[in-house]
Amino acid sequence: MTESNKDEYLNKIRGIISNRRLVSSSLDKTQKEIAEAKESNELVTAKFQRVESLFVCIPKNSFTNPDPHFGSFIGSAGSIINSEYEFSKKLSEQASNFSSNTLFLSGTTASTTTAEVLTDVSAIYYQTQNRRPEFNKMRATFVIEKPIEKKERISDKLFQISPKLRDMFNSAWQSFFDESKDRGVIYPAHAMRELLSDFLQELDKNNKVKEMDWCEFSENKQPTQKSRVRFAILGVNNLSEENIFFKPIIELMDKARELYLKLNGYAHFRKESLPLNYKIDIEIYLATLQDIIESIINMRAKFYKNDD
Repeated sequence: MTESNKDEYLNKIRGIISNRRLVSSSLDKTQKEIAEAKESNELVTAKFQRVESLFVCIPKNSFTNPDPHFGSFIGSAGSIINSEYEFSKKLSEQASNFSSNTLFLSGTTASTTTAEVLTDVSAIYYQTQNRRPEFNKMRATFVIEKPIEKKERISDKLFQISPKLRDMFNSAWQSFFDESKDRGVIYPAHAMRELLSDFLQELDKNNKVKEMDWCEFSENKQPTQKSRVRFAILGVNNLSEENIFFKPIIELMDKARELYLKLNGYAHFRKESLPLNYKIDIEIYLATLQDIIESIINMRAKFYKNDD
C-alpha cells in the first residue's frame, strides 16, 4: 500500500464518519420533531376532552332556547368544532405516512389554534355557569388556564417583536378592566383592532406581501388582512393551498378577519345599544386575539421563509 493510497483511504474513512454523524444529527432532529408533534397532539386531545366534559353538562334546551351567555359561547365554539373535526380527520389519514412527510410534523406541532380558542371560550362560558346544578360535578376537574393567565406570556412574545406591540397589548387588557368610562367597551375594542393591524404590519415592515402573486387587495389598494396573515406565517414559502397543512393557515386568516370585523362593530356601539352579554363578548375577543397572535408567531417559526 502506497502512502497515497493510505491518505485516500483515511480521507474516505473520515468522510464516512463525518457523513454518519450528519445522519445521526438529522435523526436527532427528526426525533425531537416527532416528540414535539406528539406532545402538541396530546395537548390538543386533552383540551378537546376537557371541552367534551363541558358539553356533557350543557342542558339540551340551551341549544334550542339559548340564553345570551350560551349564544356568545356557541357562536364561537360551533365553527371551531366543525372545522377541527374535518382537519383532524384528514390529519389521521396522513398519520401512517408521517415519517416520509416532514410537513406533517411541522403542521401537527403548529396547528393548535382552534383548540386554544375553544378552550379559552369554554373557560369564559364555564365561569358564567359554574353555579348551576348541571355543572356542579365539574368544579373539581374543569380547571383550565384562563385567558388572563396567558397575558404575560403573550406580552413577552410581542416585546420580542416590538416594545410598542407589547404596550398596545397591555393597554387593551387594562382598558378591558377599566369600567370607569361611560363607553368603556369601545376602548378595548379599539385597542385590540389597532394591535391586530400593527402586529401584522410589523411582521412585514417592507410590505413584501404586495409582491406575492396570491396577494389580494382591498378597495383602497392595500393588502387584505387575510393576505397579511398568510405572509406573516409563510413569507415566500410556496406551500400549496391544496396541502392539508394550509387549512390551519386559512383558519387563522379567517379568524383574524372575523375578529377584526367584530371588534370594528363594537368600536362603534353606543352605550344604550350594547347587547346584554357585551362583557363576555369582549373577553372572548381578547382570548381569541391572544390565541391568534401566539399561533401566528408559532406557525411562523415553522413555515416562514424569506427571499434572502
